[in-house]
Amino acid sequence: MLTFIGRSRGSQSRQGPRVVEVRPLSARREAMALAGVIALIVALMAVRFYLVRHKTEASRGLKSYQVKDLFLKNQAPIMYRSLCSVVGDILDLYQDEGSWPDVETLKDEGLPPFDTAFLPPGLKGYVWKMYKGEGWVDYFGVNSDLNKKKKEGVDPLQYSFILRIIDLENPSHPHPHVNVDSSKKRFVWQVWVYPAPRRYPGADQLVARGWKWVVNANDIANGAGTNVAEKP
Repeated sequence: MLTFIGRSRGSQSRQGPRVVEVRPLSARREAMALAGVIALIVALMAVRFYLVRHKTEASRGLKSYQVKDLFLKNQAPIMYRSLCSVVGDILDLYQDEGSWPDVETLKDEGLPPFDTAFLPPGLKGYVWKMYKGEGWVDYFGVNSDLNKKKKEGVDPLQYSFILRIIDLENPSHPHPHVNVDSSKKRFVWQVWVYPAPRRYPGADQLVARGWKWVVNANDIANGAGTNVAEKP
């Protein structure tokens, strides 16, 4: 307990010193006050962290027609990785022959997923077709097993896939695509998915028809894949 001694003002000064006693806060009240201050600091830090993170994610935000590769389920990631892996071989054939290789050529080359020898059972039922134009090619695949009786070990995968490769030297290529300097990088490629069996939508109709462009999560973290050229 603290004691203060002082004099009163006015006529009461004749009565001598005045004693005022102030009781200190109890230990419990002090602990509660300290906890409240700490909670306030933590709350302010959380708000700041949220705002900074939200701003960062917005700057790296995906387009409405883009999804992370983590979106793929069941055996779809295997198909996605197969399509990503075959791009280099397709480009080698394109530059050697001067034209895009057709599906039969890719099968003869033993390249999955066009050659199904090393694919799991749930991915062997895909039927592939090639659609091409000036400066671009689409390899469109849809699972033909979906309308058949389920087989043992077959994953009822619901995705239709498109592997698209674009030659940036030809201005007639479709959009959207990753925006890069064509003087340094000639080709860009992308994988699109649709969550059901689907007919080929046309080169410029992927976004309008609800297809999703799959973007690698690592590319998103590095800021790549979200710098998109949407128009010629």
